[in-house]
Amino acid sequence: KFKKDFTFFVPAKVQFTAEGIITLNPLTSNGSGDFSSIKDSDGLIEINNQTMQNHYAQGTLIPFHYWDRI
Repeated sequence: KFKKDFTFFVPAKVQFTAEGIITLNPLTSNGSGDFSSIKDSDGLIEINNQTMQNHYAQGTLIPFHYWDRI
């Protein structure tokens, strides 16, 4: 359990299934200073304490920030 509030941003790639469902695939990153890891991403997944504690299931809607909208 996390004692302090925080928000964590994970670079991710957007993909579409054959059925047209949008999926987010997290990319490997070495932390906030690892700019080279985000070059292939489409944006950032926003994860906070509540999201982490709930261990969101597949199909759960989570905040995503596209690069072209930041």
